[in-house]
Amino acid sequence: MSISRHPVVVAGLLVLAPAAAGALDLTGKWRFESGSYVELVQVTQSGSALSFSLAGYAFSGSLGSPGTFTSYEVDATSPNRANVFGRVMPSGNLLDGRVVVAFSGDPPYGVGGVVATRCTCDDGNTTNGDGCDATCQVEACWTCAGDPSICSPAGDGSACEDGSDCTTGETCTAGACGGGAPVSPCTDMTGRWNRHAEISGGAPGPSSVDFASQVTQRGTDLVFRNPASGNAGDVGTIDPVTGNFDVRAVNSDLFCSPFDPLTGSVAPNGLTYAATGTVDFPLPATPDHCGTYPLTENATRCGTGTIDLTETCDDGNLDDGDGCSATCGVEPCWTCSGEPSACTPLTGTPCDDSDPCTSGDTCTSAGACVGGPIVCAPCLACGAGGACVAAPRSPCKASARPEKSVLAFKNVADAEKDKLAWTWKRGAPTMLGELGDPPGGDGYVLCLYDETGVAPALLFRATVPGGGTCDGGPCWTPKSDRGFGYKNKAGAPDGVVSTRLRSGDPASAVVKGSGPLLSSHAYGLPSVPLSTPFRVQLQGEAGFCAETRYDASGVLKNDPAHGTFKALGVP
Repeated sequence: MSISRHPVVVAGLLVLAPAAAGALDLTGKWRFESGSYVELVQVTQSGSALSFSLAGYAFSGSLGSPGTFTSYEVDATSPNRANVFGRVMPSGNLLDGRVVVAFSGDPPYGVGGVVATRCTCDDGNTTNGDGCDATCQVEACWTCAGDPSICSPAGDGSACEDGSDCTTGETCTAGACGGGAPVSPCTDMTGRWNRHAEISGGAPGPSSVDFASQVTQRGTDLVFRNPASGNAGDVGTIDPVTGNFDVRAVNSDLFCSPFDPLTGSVAPNGLTYAATGTVDFPLPATPDHCGTYPLTENATRCGTGTIDLTETCDDGNLDDGDGCSATCGVEPCWTCSGEPSACTPLTGTPCDDSDPCTSGDTCTSAGACVGGPIVCAPCLACGAGGACVAAPRSPCKASARPEKSVLAFKNVADAEKDKLAWTWKRGAPTMLGELGDPPGGDGYVLCLYDETGVAPALLFRATVPGGGTCDGGPCWTPKSDRGFGYKNKAGAPDGVVSTRLRSGDPASAVVKGSGPLLSSHAYGLPSVPLSTPFRVQLQGEAGFCAETRYDASGVLKNDPAHGTFKALGVP
């Protein structure tokens, strides 16, 4: 087994604002977690009675008598019988809980944990940087009010909280919180800890385990999380002055003690702690009975300059980008050795930048993994797994009168008689500079995408190269100060014989082609009948894009006997 001390850590329950003993009030909005499940829940308290709905369960119950920790217990009967009980931390802003749900199937029950914090804002999203963060807490140097919360930046000189429990008197300057004075003595456990647990008494399974936790301390509240999943494990409280802490994790076995406790003390330098506790395991011979086994634990914080437990390096700081990360792991494109670790870049070494749309990834002298973009053919773009797939460009300018944008073509056995014309009229306002410099080399491509399926598919592609010489003169010529024209009687390479681009408001474009070159290349002229819906885009190498969408309502001709198609655009 893994002694993460949170084998089935689930997530939230109730949380409260600081309150005097005997005056605990949980009424308000809370952020409940249960493993990866997160829900904002409105909790109602009347006297000692509690009620709230979580994950479709309507819970009701009560708070226990006030104390250092205040207990609570709630029950629900639908859609299944469920029970949650736990404790509220002394701050009134954090609680833990064990959940037991009865099922009719096999197994007949489920056990998990919950942890929750009281929201100080809710702006209806999970975006950081807008004043109300993803965990429903007001961010430093912002003020929020209302429900949903409306947040605005705090003025310079406003009091703020920089996230450290060991500073005081911080103020806002240009949106940043700082300038606080250190508090001493003070312990702030926030950060990654490398933990070593010893289990005695003949417990089944391993007698010692090394693992890591990412700890968050907010005031006196502590939450230990799995660094990989982010799920909460040990939850409890700390005295920042003495460094003494009291946490516990939910035990997921129904027959064992509901919580595995752990109490300890952080060293005065804030870099290590020692703790003792107990952990329950089912007895192998009688799994519906559990044994309680003593546990001792020692932990070190990343950044001490000594490589401990789960660390692969430790350079004495908590900075990313210097070879040894803030979590004391060797970063890609670096090698580290010694204590404290000295790190050097692996210049020129192959690497993986985790981007499937790059190739030839190589470590630079700055220790970065850099690859070149995968270049796809026109009308395609790099997709999942690094494959080139049909990719309509976005954004792309539409027409204000799409019914005036016409696609017509003929595809018959005698390819000399093949023809194509696409017009884009009453197009969105376009500046001349957006059209690029076609005479100087900025080419265009006409793309037809089949959108009858889940993902678009490329049906037709015809390139209009930039620059070049056609018919004894430049292929592209400026047309006054409004746009450009293209003429190429030979139609090479893909059958386009003329193109006209016009900027302004409205803008317009026309592409015409004829002859066998329309079909004698990959993604040549499609056969008739043509399925709908589909989309036509004219994509420019300089970034310009114009499009029209077509569906069955706009089709005027779709005649396989004569190989002809004509349709008007739709909104």
